[in-house]
Amino acid sequence: MNAALALSTYREEQRSVTWANERLERMPGVTRRGTSDGQINWVSAYQLTPENADAAIAAEILHFNKLGVEFEWKLFSFDEPTDLQAHLSKAGFEIGDREALVMFDLQDGLEGFEADRDVEVRHANTPAVIADYRQITESVFDKDFALTESHLLAALETGNPGHDAFVAYVNDEPVSGGRLYTDPNSAFGGLYGGGTLPAFRGKGIYRSVVRARAEFALNQGCRYVLVDAMPTSLPILLRQGFVHVADSWACTLNC
Repeated sequence: MNAALALSTYREEQRSVTWANERLERMPGVTRRGTSDGQINWVSAYQLTPENADAAIAAEILHFNKLGVEFEWKLFSFDEPTDLQAHLSKAGFEIGDREALVMFDLQDGLEGFEADRDVEVRHANTPAVIADYRQITESVFDKDFALTESHLLAALETGNPGHDAFVAYVNDEPVSGGRLYTDPNSAFGGLYGGGTLPAFRGKGIYRSVVRARAEFALNQGCRYVLVDAMPTSLPILLRQGFVHVADSWACTLNC
């Protein structure tokens, strides 16, 4: 994979491509993105400098405080200025755990994506499979996924593509799952919300879920798939051929 090209394409899309059911605002120094219903909001830097970073951060805090909504600052290792994390910390943001931004060029083929023959991966195209996905993710991540379930059900009911879940079953028991975001205007398919029940880890099941989503993304016309990988999944993804192109941190404001 040409990692420099993939990352350059990703950075350009962050500023220019509005996905379905999302909104995008290009502001001086930052890019605002979020869901169209306003429930999820995030900001990323765009050509900030040491001189204007503090003012830009303060302006975003003021903006979202006026709206009365929470927001996340998505910090990347390629952001300028290079000490942007320190500026965010000074403004009261809590810096989340580092995640590895990894990408795979689907034009390289999926031969290296192993799949366990004893695992059945189902596309969540029925309410029952969507419910299984919620059950798995709530067990793995210990948080409420009711909002995610409602978004998946809405996409299913309206027939709007772009947000899909996949569930792996062993002996008809749901044990692992993950989501895929795609958009016709984007070269990327985003792999999110992936997790496996503790008793079934280390058996190659997560790899099967990654492969199923990659195949679906390829059929949707994506050039790349990407993951914000935690330390638990990063080694698996690197073995499958993903390339580590940058790091990111989710930064939340301590109010």
